[in-house]
Amino acid sequence: MTGPERDGAPAGCRGPEGMFRALDEVSAAAGARGRLDETLRDRLTQLWMRVWLLRVTRERAIEEGDEPDAPSFSVLSVLSEQIHAGIADLGPEALGPDAAWSEDDEPLVRRMLDAHAPGGSVDLRAVLAERVLGLPL
Repeated sequence: MTGPERDGAPAGCRGPEGMFRALDEVSAAAGARGRLDETLRDRLTQLWMRVWLLRVTRERAIEEGDEPDAPSFSVLSVLSEQIHAGIADLGPEALGPDAAWSEDDEPLVRRMLDAHAPGGSVDLRAVLAERVLGLPL
């Protein structure tokens, strides 16, 4: 399995390519509302760099033949969850308070809420602790 389904991301933007699309959408939404200030641009850039590094690291793990349950993919899953949370955290700042009532923004708002779905990071950290660090659960 080499597709985006490997990294346990929310359905709205699985894998690095989906994360890049989500960042583009957040940037476009903020720009359309005149909310794309220097601080938001810096945060988008930092997240973009983290997604790029995630993609390169994931591709290397695949090239090296790592299995889906290998420690490398456990680490990548935790990093993926953190990036999704970072993208979701940009939502209120990028869209503004009126986005919650806008039908035009519903897909983007839903994706940002999906990124904070319960259980993701906590479960992944438990797997990481058990598989990589050898800690008992």
